[in-house]
Amino acid sequence: AGTTTTTQATTAGTTTTTTTEAPPTTTTTTTTTNPPPATTTTTTTTTNPPPTTTTTTTSTTNPPPTTTTTTSTTTTTTTTPNPQTCVDSPFKMIHGNNESERSCNWVANKLSRRCGNNGIASHCPSTCDGEVSSCNTYGCENSLKTFVVDGEWYHCDDACDDPEFYCGFEGVPETCRKVCGYCNNGVTDPECGVR
Repeated sequence: AGTTTTTQATTAGTTTTTTTEAPPTTTTTTTTTNPPPATTTTTTTTTNPPPTTTTTTTSTTNPPPTTTTTTSTTTTTTTTPNPQTCVDSPFKMIHGNNESERSCNWVANKLSRRCGNNGIASHCPSTCDGEVSSCNTYGCENSLKTFVVDGEWYHCDDACDDPEFYCGFEGVPETCRKVCGYCNNGVTDPECGVR
């Protein structure tokens, strides 16, 4: 807007009013607003990975203790003679109420009748084997009969009293088979000779 200046001069009663309008003054105000300096914020974030924990587990597994069990097995072997080693006593036996002297040849004449007698089968196992399988039963056992040697009567119980003496005579090991170890390589019965 313009500015009005009023000047009043009074001369001899005359009043003159002069109005001078000042030219409008235009004030141009230029405001330059500089934007605030740009602030560049560089944020460097270094993320360290969490520390790695290495756990080493050493597992030692001891095997269970080994238990060694030793089993001792005692095997009792019964020697069964074969037909070649199953033998009759070479001595005559005392048989019957009249105490007759009988040989294994006498037994052979009537096998079915005579071999049924255990005493006879034990004295003549080879002869009676086909009738009563006496080799399996008596092939390594003593004769149950009283037998005759040079006119004297003996029993395997006599031989058991002194096996070293009696078993040295011919025919006794084939008669007193257990006492003299006939099936045991001549090793005498350990139950004999004990006094």
